[in-house]
Amino acid sequence: QCHSIEAFDVSPGGAAPNWTDIANTPGLTRETLTTWLTDAHNYPGEMDFYLEPDEVGQLVDYMLTLRRENYHPPYQ
Repeated sequence: QCHSIEAFDVSPGGAAPNWTDIANTPGLTRETLTTWLTDAHNYPGEMDFYLEPDEVGQLVDYMLTLRRENYHPPYQ
């Protein structure tokens, strides 16, 4: 309900970045994304949930498919 999960869609949650923007964040790696999704203490309150390790892996795998060379957010 917060993030757009499709490439280049606008997130319905307003301030929530879409997953394409997250996946194309400079310096983001499989390891940093895995750590962020695993460390529940760093989530905003709206994202207070737990993911099993295999769910984290599947989510990271999908989000990394959204990476694009020379990515520029559509609104910049």
